Amino acid sequence: MTRRKPFGKALPPVTEFPAPTEQELNVISATWDRLVPQWAGLLDAKPLGWEGTPAPRFFRDEIKQQTIRARDGHIVTNKERRAAMEIYLDGLRK
Repeated sequence: MTRRKPFGKALPPVTEFPAPTEQELNVISATWDRLVPQWAGLLDAKPLGWEGTPAPRFFRDEIKQQTIRARDGHIVTNKERRAAMEIYLDGLRK
């Protein structure tokens, strides 16, 4: 078996990946809510057991790594999450 030649120099390691600012997070969340209205509030899910106003549309269970719809207790599946993400990405491309 012949040895392959390397493709070139290795990429330098990533030293820092800046976290998004609060304003960038708000813009992403607002864009999501506009493009995927049936899943509005999914990105702003509150921790399970959170009480406050306004009431959230979704809760996030960190122990089970699940998102739960507050209205009826429906657990959001990966298939539903992927479908919502496809709708979001299609809306961004237009």
